Amino acid sequence: MISLILNIVADIKPGYISDTFFSFNQIVAIGLKKGFESLGHTINIVNVRDPDKDLVPKCDHIIVTSGWSMNRIKPNDIYKRRLRRSCSGLLTVYLDADYAQYDEWFDRVFTVVRPLPNSSSKYIYAGWGADPDLFYIQPGPKKIFVDSYLTTSSGKFLEEEFSKAFKLANIPLIQPIRYYSDGRVPWSAMRSFMLQCSFFCCTQGKGESGLNKIEAGYCGMPLLIHKDFYNPRTESSLECFLWSDPEDLAQYLRDFPADPERRESIRAKALRHTWVKSAKRILEGLNADEL
Repeated sequence: MISLILNIVADIKPGYISDTFFSFNQIVAIGLKKGFESLGHTINIVNVRDPDKDLVPKCDHIIVTSGWSMNRIKPNDIYKRRLRRSCSGLLTVYLDADYAQYDEWFDRVFTVVRPLPNSSSKYIYAGWGADPDLFYIQPGPKKIFVDSYLTTSSGKFLEEEFSKAFKLANIPLIQPIRYYSDGRVPWSAMRSFMLQCSFFCCTQGKGESGLNKIEAGYCGMPLLIHKDFYNPRTESSLECFLWSDPEDLAQYLRDFPADPERRESIRAKALRHTWVKSAKRILEGLNADEL
């Protein structure tokens, strides 16, 4: 196997401390870094906020992480040229969906979900993963992790419906941020909250691939999803309980067994997804013949 040097571009400063991270692109960058390094490749994390060409190490290929990093680079032709000069191979993006037109800006588009049938051949499925050593639920009484609500009509609807079920179930809740617009919680704190919980409430509608729900699935935590907001493209591979009647959800919460075997079976399903597997798919895409 040929060892590659890969630059991962993310919103991460030099000398970073991962416990202070709070965004999708930061966690993804570190996850992919671990996946590639475990396969024997060298990874440089490049800070997207400082596009000075002298600070970009020479490499074989570049992977830009989705979100803020991608949006900063996409319209910036000068930055893209500087990145390409540091790279002997491809300028690619790891995308949290399969949005159109990214093949105009990047040589490969690696997607979290499987690309739609009519997508360009540059769109290649990479999948997602997490670190199971960090996210496995600790034993304890049942608690419910409630993600933040959106301040939209659908967000208000979900808040009202979940609240009815919570009142009926009478199980303790953990909700670090009530509304999405209220701010962010560092990932170390978020991880400590989720490790205490047995369920994860998907409160933000049909998001393509929220980081929290991915990590929740890795914990062995069932996702609680209103039927009107179920997205099988990202959620069917994880353990889900679909509901529309708050009484049905409350009954499920009360009846769900806390035994270790049940949790292990859920975790085994989630462990089909790992950063190593994602890294391998990306490597296959990088080594593919010119598309």
